[in-house]
Amino acid sequence: MVLKKGIRKCLSFILSSAMIVGMLTTFNLSVLAEDAASNSADVENYTVDGLDSEGRMVSYFGSPVIDGEVDDVWNDAITVVPQCVTGDVYAEATFKSLWDDNALYILAEVKDSQMSVQSRNPYEQDSLEIFLDENNEKSKDYGVDDLHFRVNYENLQTADNGDAERFFTSTRLIDGGYLVEARVQFKYEPSNGKVLGVELQINDGVGASRVGTVNLFDSTNSAWEDTGKFGEVILLGKTEDAVSGLNPYSLKNLIEKTKKTDFTRYTNASIVMDAIEKAEEVLADENITQKQIDEQYDALKAAIGKLKLTEEAANEKEFIPLSDEYRLDNEKQGTIERLSYNYADVDNGTTVKALNVYLPYGYDPSNKAKKYNVLYLMHGGGENVNTIFGEPGESKELTKILDNMIAKGDIEPLIVVTPSFYGGKNDGNVELFHEELTSEIIPLVETKYNTYLRSTSLQDIKASRDHRAFGGFSMGSMTTWNVFANCLDYVKYYMPLCAGFRFGAQNPDEPSSAEYLANVAINSGYKIPEDFKIFAASGSADVAHPGMEPQMNEMRELTDAFIYSSDTKKGNLYFIVCDGGTHAWGYVNQYIYNILPDLFEYKTVIHVPSSNTSGGSNSSARKDRNKSSTATATPTATPTATPTATPTTTATVTPVATPDTVVEEKETIPAAVYSDISNHWAKDFINDLIGKNILSGYQDGTIKPDKNITRAELTTIVTKAIGLKSAENPVLDFADKDTIPSWAAGYVAVAKEQGIVLGYNDNTFGPNKNCTREEAVTIIVNAFKLGESNNQLKFEDEKEISSWAYKCVAILTESKIIDGYPDNTFKPGNNITRAEVFSVLSKCLNSK
Repeated sequence: MVLKKGIRKCLSFILSSAMIVGMLTTFNLSVLAEDAASNSADVENYTVDGLDSEGRMVSYFGSPVIDGEVDDVWNDAITVVPQCVTGDVYAEATFKSLWDDNALYILAEVKDSQMSVQSRNPYEQDSLEIFLDENNEKSKDYGVDDLHFRVNYENLQTADNGDAERFFTSTRLIDGGYLVEARVQFKYEPSNGKVLGVELQINDGVGASRVGTVNLFDSTNSAWEDTGKFGEVILLGKTEDAVSGLNPYSLKNLIEKTKKTDFTRYTNASIVMDAIEKAEEVLADENITQKQIDEQYDALKAAIGKLKLTEEAANEKEFIPLSDEYRLDNEKQGTIERLSYNYADVDNGTTVKALNVYLPYGYDPSNKAKKYNVLYLMHGGGENVNTIFGEPGESKELTKILDNMIAKGDIEPLIVVTPSFYGGKNDGNVELFHEELTSEIIPLVETKYNTYLRSTSLQDIKASRDHRAFGGFSMGSMTTWNVFANCLDYVKYYMPLCAGFRFGAQNPDEPSSAEYLANVAINSGYKIPEDFKIFAASGSADVAHPGMEPQMNEMRELTDAFIYSSDTKKGNLYFIVCDGGTHAWGYVNQYIYNILPDLFEYKTVIHVPSSNTSGGSNSSARKDRNKSSTATATPTATPTATPTATPTTTATVTPVATPDTVVEEKETIPAAVYSDISNHWAKDFINDLIGKNILSGYQDGTIKPDKNITRAELTTIVTKAIGLKSAENPVLDFADKDTIPSWAAGYVAVAKEQGIVLGYNDNTFGPNKNCTREEAVTIIVNAFKLGESNNQLKFEDEKEISSWAYKCVAILTESKIIDGYPDNTFKPGNNITRAEVFSVLSKCLNSK
């Protein structure tokens, strides 16, 4: 049935009562159930649309081959006919589903006489969208378990939410339409009777636009922003002797995405190309085993980890995917407040406008001595002040990211404000929003809260510009460029996301957008690059990327105004590109996560008046040391969110080279050559470790002593310090073993074997997590076998020290190997810096 001229139809609601009665007449479908463990009865009832009696899609156990051909195993699946139609569509579809221990499988057969992929918007092309909520929470906002994937009939994939490496598809043109076979890898263990949240959607494109959609459950066409609109699928039919088929798809995905890498960016690309060639040879073997597949996957991952960037490529700012732990609630949560103000309207009267304000955990309005930097963050077109944080009392994804970054010490606490360019006399005119920003918003916000602004005068707004940033998404990005063009005196940092400036597009005789912005910078009189910074980002699949990328490329060539560098001390401009990133907040929040640490130049104070003092960042995490009396080599809980059992893998298809960390084995640079330690408090400790061939620096001639140290780095250097060698053929059973860098894997394996590290309760190691002070102390004490102390600690925050670390902290402080802060705190949950670790290791070695 092809529907025409239906504006928003859901057939289950508009059919006549007689037809409804007919539809609800069910027929019996026999289901084989070899034993009770299958969780399915001998006979199940299904309505003619293919759903069960509770309106759920049913997925039976089976492992199809995802190759665009319909295997016989699909004959065991129930055909579902979607009934919700929006718009004047030509498309009609049927869906089937299967599952095994690894993944959920979807087969979509689409009939469509008007197919098109002309639109730059992926969702306007003829395509299948899959929405999955493994926990079936039906929450409005997307969480760590929620996915939104898309594939068009040419097999071009995009992902609005979730790890794209979990998505494998094959498409094929058929008579009068197309066919899609899709596989979505599970994050959590599936089982008989488990119910997942799901939505399936067919986008119907005609020419360069979408004329409508065909949906399985959602009649509102809003599943893209609300998981509560998902329907359900129940997993059934697995017998005790059922075995899942081979899983070559993770390896195939890795191969295909790695092939898209620009190998000219690496000095040793041949190691990856050789690994790909070998993997493809193995995949071609008809008698291949899962063990062989997994070995090739690990080998290719290891090769990718060994890639070395060229000097030019190292100047690029790499996209780092957001790990799940940053998307979970932190116990130290900020709050959202709403402010309102009067602003002139188009009728020469006034209108009331509102904005939301994020205040970090611990904000005390009475503490006037504590000042906060301010980030103004603008929504996109068609959105509002509630888009980013929600209303007061809500906790959307960016709120959680900020809470976690602050709690982990990734950034200093800051205030974030979400205004709107809608409303008032300039309603929707982003080119004029800067007037409202300087006349109303900055004075309102920064005099109410504890900021660096002394008064509402423009002179004082200018004087405090170093403590102010402005950013935005889509039309908010265009607003950001206009704020730069008009408010350089009042804002130092800019974060345009997913849209260019668009200046000069109408008249070719006018300067280009890049030239115009460069002239603004040059004519401002500000020093380049230190007096203003532009940190931009977009995704390669973003609809705005084709317009933004040329502008950014031109800007990097205008060196009189912009110095392009990922090193914010050397440059004032960079542009992050996420491979596969779309025009969606799921990516935008990740761009913000990547850029936030570069906003505002903090001067880290290291409390080290003597060789016995150690310091850290300003965040701490409270824990109850009475929960357990047994100390472990590695903590069984993090100071904030508990890591999930499945590692978060990168959403980008471009491999990121492992940095030359301080623990790689390479030729040692003499200490005098290192450019960043000559006046550092830890210089003697660093030189001591260099002299013992335990420590070497980066290829750029630095040690980076004040940088946080990851768990992989710490484990490696500690293992080397006690004289242990890296395992030649490391065997690791951590759930996230694939995320352990190749240069660290051998040391981590040895450290685990020796009981120096154990990992977390969920069997993850967390190699790329920053190490806290109490974690580092525990690992070092176990490595050097320094024993424990039962003495009571005297620190003001001693109750915040975890039970598993308490006795280790006691023995190390009693030995004067590490001290606390001048305020008599230890700050156990603070991230520990490399210099602090080097000083502790040097003292341990010299006290033996």
